[in-house]
Amino acid sequence: SICVETPEYRNLLYRHGTAIYFEERVATAHPSLPQWDAFCEVLGSSPAITAWLAKLYGVDSSPDITGLGMDVVAMKREAHGHVLNSLLSSLTMTGGLLVQKGICEAAEVDASMVHLGRLMVASGGISGALVGFVGGGSSRAAA
Repeated sequence: SICVETPEYRNLLYRHGTAIYFEERVATAHPSLPQWDAFCEVLGSSPAITAWLAKLYGVDSSPDITGLGMDVVAMKREAHGHVLNSLLSSLTMTGGLLVQKGICEAAEVDASMVHLGRLMVASGGISGALVGFVGGGSSRAAA
């Protein structure tokens, strides 16, 4: 069976001895809000389990697994907040600092984040945004 769990749940499994006997069954599958965005971060107890989870949640299909069609981050090791929440946390702290320093109002941070999201979608991610949008597409401006 598949169990979506948190690091706290994993620690609970270890405390009660369940994970000691079945450590290969301990895995993290952390979807965002699938009704809005098909995205999931996965981490298994081994690289093979992580690869299997990535295939299960991802777009790949094979004779034994039909993927769920999500964009997947196959994590290499545990990280507090995983990837998406870590990025959101740093963005939130930066926005709060801009307001705290009197650079802009909170509503203006919100508006900027909406446009940042649109920019990320339109450019296909941060790499495309840095090369294609910053400085009018000039690679020198992005350096």
